[in-house]
Amino acid sequence: MTRLRAFLRDCIQVISGLRREKPGKRLCPACGSPEIRLSDGWSGWLTPERFTCRKCGYTGPLVMELCSEADSTEETA
Repeated sequence: MTRLRAFLRDCIQVISGLRREKPGKRLCPACGSPEIRLSDGWSGWLTPERFTCRKCGYTGPLVMELCSEADSTEETA
């Protein structure tokens, strides 16, 4: 029973440490434009996310995401 409590305590500690912040700014992986949007209303809900760039026409599941300066300095420390 004490092992179970220790395990649950560890799980709660890990879960509480997760960040709950909105995603960073998304950029097109082909041209770097911020004008990238979900392809349609079903993307990410019923089907996997698929993005379309309005500038270069890229369509695909990958995008670049910028993180804030605080996140990048925290990871290197």
